[in-house]
Amino acid sequence: MTTNPIFLHALTISVIRYAKQHGLTDREIHKSLNMDLTQLDLSKLFLTTDQLLCLIQSVSQKNNIIFTGFHTAKYMKISDFGIAGYVLMNCRNMKQVLEKYETYHQLMGNVTRLAVNIEDDRVKYCWRPVKDLPLEIERIVMEYLVASIITHSYELTGKKLQIQEVEFSWPAPDDLSEYTQLLGSRLSFDKPQTALYFDKSYLKLPVKTSNSELLSVFESHAQERYRKLTGNSSLSEKVTGLLIDRITCLPKMESLAEELGMSPRNFQMVLKDEGTSYLKLRDKIRFEYAKRALETDSCTAAEISVRLGFSEPSAFFRTFKRWSGKTPGRYRKEERS
Repeated sequence: MTTNPIFLHALTISVIRYAKQHGLTDREIHKSLNMDLTQLDLSKLFLTTDQLLCLIQSVSQKNNIIFTGFHTAKYMKISDFGIAGYVLMNCRNMKQVLEKYETYHQLMGNVTRLAVNIEDDRVKYCWRPVKDLPLEIERIVMEYLVASIITHSYELTGKKLQIQEVEFSWPAPDDLSEYTQLLGSRLSFDKPQTALYFDKSYLKLPVKTSNSELLSVFESHAQERYRKLTGNSSLSEKVTGLLIDRITCLPKMESLAEELGMSPRNFQMVLKDEGTSYLKLRDKIRFEYAKRALETDSCTAAEISVRLGFSEPSAFFRTFKRWSGKTPGRYRKEERS
């Protein structure tokens, strides 16, 4: 069997819950996983791709279905995401949930890369696989992630997510009933990535279980887990971490390269291979910091520009408008209204 585990613990738990509710006995589940009865500890269970595929095939045969990630929707709990899930449960509103979900996505699984974009009137979650998975497992993982956003959003707010569009990176199946039942009819297939679009206004909804004190406690643990997990992280992740740590005194590209034991040329080439650049990473960190400061701090836009190392406030104003389509003043007014 494949020795590398799929690190998507929540998916494993949801599939096992589904299997138990749809006719598989414990003994049949253990047989599918090639495990002894004493080995099935859900709190520590990480399956290989072969094990997960065998379990899914057993469920499919037992119920005469083509299994999808959407079948697990009723069996998901946000706490299955572990410490990252508890962080999300204690956020103030869905905008903060989005930010934390993007930050701690790696703690929830190691098989996809997430990108989140906030556009004029909608939010886009986009996933791409980062591991070479069997096509059936890749499809189920992506379906599961889409379903989890919808299910967990309702769990957090008590309100249905207003879905605008969903894209999938595989051909349309013959039977779309599992898709349309959860997602509606605005579906596209054979796209470059899997993406979910929903109404931006949803981000203003409060989280029912919000608790700022618990959020602080859980996030300190999440940060520690994240630091350990990314010890062997990509160069872009290391650079992002260093830039975040030094947001008010951002180092130059040459200084970072030297600190990481690389020549500037090699530094740039590796980042290019990872699909980014020093300037892109720097601007992303600046933009996120500027948004948070405008939303929560009492400092002026001019003071924020100084913190971020802009030569003059007008340069910051122009750059922020290029990033967001709005002036800093307009952005602050809209976010605080």
